[in-house]
Amino acid sequence: MTVLRGLLALTASVVGSTTVMAQDWRPEYSMYGTIGIIEMPSALSAQDADLSSQISAFEDQTRVSITFQILPRLSGTFRYSIIPEYTGVDTASTYDRSFDLQYRLRDESEWLPAVAVGLRDFMGTGLLTSEYVVGTKTIGTNLRATAGISWGRMGSYNGFTNPLGAIASAMETRPSRSSIYGRGGVPAYDLYFRGDAALFGGVEWQINPSLTFAAEYSSDAYEREVANGTFDHKSPLNFGLKYHPNENYELGIYAL
Repeated sequence: MTVLRGLLALTASVVGSTTVMAQDWRPEYSMYGTIGIIEMPSALSAQDADLSSQISAFEDQTRVSITFQILPRLSGTFRYSIIPEYTGVDTASTYDRSFDLQYRLRDESEWLPAVAVGLRDFMGTGLLTSEYVVGTKTIGTNLRATAGISWGRMGSYNGFTNPLGAIASAMETRPSRSSIYGRGGVPAYDLYFRGDAALFGGVEWQINPSLTFAAEYSSDAYEREVANGTFDHKSPLNFGLKYHPNENYELGIYAL
C-alpha cells in the first residue's frame, strides 16, 4: 500500500473482552497501543481483564503493542518498536522494547473528569520515556475532551520549567537516561517527572457507533528523529479516523 511519505499513519487493534452493550462508547486506542487519542494518552480505562494487541506504522516506524487491563484502574503495556536511523546511522534501525503503566486516580463524575497518572517506557532504554498526568471528560453523549501535562519525551514540544520545581529544585533537571541506566531493564526512578514539562490535549467525536474522529495537540517534538533527518516535524496537530466494525476490532488512519 502506498501512502504519502511522512503524512499518514495506520493502526489495527484487536481486543478480547467481556460483552459490551452496542450503545456504549468504549475507550479508544492510541498509536502506542494504550487507551488514548492518537499518540497522546487519555485518562480512561478498558474493561477489567481486557487484552488488546495492536500494530501501528508511520514513516517506516513500526510499533507492536500488547495491553492488559490488570485491575479496574491499572493497565500495563508491552511494546516492541522498530525505529529506523534513530542512532543517526543510515543503515541502522533500533529495535526497542518498552513497558508502560497507567493508573486511574479517579472516575469521571457528572462535573469532574477522570484523572490518571502514567509512566511510558519506564524501564526501557529511554527512547520513549515519558510521564504524565491526564484528565478526560465526556461532554454530552458523543464528545470527549482530554488535557494533560507531561515530562520526558512527551514534554519536548513547547516545554516550560517543571512546576514541581516549586517543591524541589532538583525536579527542574532531567538526567540522561542512557548515562544512568545503560541499555535499560530497570526502573528509571531518577528521571520520573523531572525536567521540562509540556501540555497536551485533544478531542474525540463519535460520529456514529462505528466511526470516531480524533484531533490532538501533541507534546512530542520528535527531537531525535528531526536531528537525524528521518522526517520533519512541522506541526503539533494530529488528526484521525477510527473505524470499529464490531467491539473486537479497531482500524485507524491518521495525518500526523
